Formats: sequence, structure tokens, C-alpha cells
Amino acid sequence: ASRELYRDFLQSNSHLDADTVSISDLGVRIDAVLTAALALNRTLRKYAYSTELDLDESPFKDQLLSEIRAVDFEGFTGRVKLDGNGDRLANAVVYQIRNFESVAVAFFNTYDNIIDWSEELQFSGKREITPW
Repeated sequence: ASRELYRDFLQSNSHLDADTVSISDLGVRIDAVLTAALALNRTLRKYAYSTELDLDESPFKDQLLSEIRAVDFEGFTGRVKLDGNGDRLANAVVYQIRNFESVAVAFFNTYDNIIDWSEELQFSGKREITPW
């Protein structure tokens, strides 16, 4: 749904330069704001929206960080989920250089920690077995 909103935003604001407002730039920022807003909302709900939070002595900050690390939603730039360090997980394509060209050989799903090989690795030289 968020990608459709972004598409609609770009269509209704056609005067914006596509190089200035790109999905990789604006979308990532929106996802960061959504992450903070979702985590803050969940934390406030746990504290019953109390107005008397003592941020220096309250576990509020720890709870907020915990909620940030627990987010998992479909954002403007794809799935948003963080690891234990608070770094965003992302899928990755694994490339191998062959004859001075990049060849995609695998897709690494960091969310589920699965690698899907689409090509066999190739190694230079005459070898009877694949090196480990």
C-alpha cells in the first residue's frame, strides 16, 4: 500500500524533478520516520500515554529502543526489519566477476538467512574439484 501512495504522490506532483525525489532517497527517509513513529506509538501505549514520564529514571528509553528493533513492516522501499544492532536488514545479490564482468550468482535473503544460488561458481585454472 505504501508504494501505491508514493506512486500517487509522484503522479500528483509531476512538477518535481525525478532526480530530486527518488524512491531510494525519499523512500528511505519516510521508512525511517515510520519506524520511529511506530516504535514510539507502541512504547507510549505500553505506558498508557502517561504525561508524567521521567525519562532519566524511567525504562521508557530502553523500551523505545526495544520497540525500534522489533519493527517489521512493508515500507516505501520494501520490508523494514532491523537486526539486534538496529541495522536494517536487506536482501542482497551475490556477484562473481567473470571475464571482467559481474555475473549474479545468488540471492541472499537476510530476513530468513537463506542463500539461493542461481549459478554455479566458476574458478580459474585447471582444477578437478571446487575449492572451499
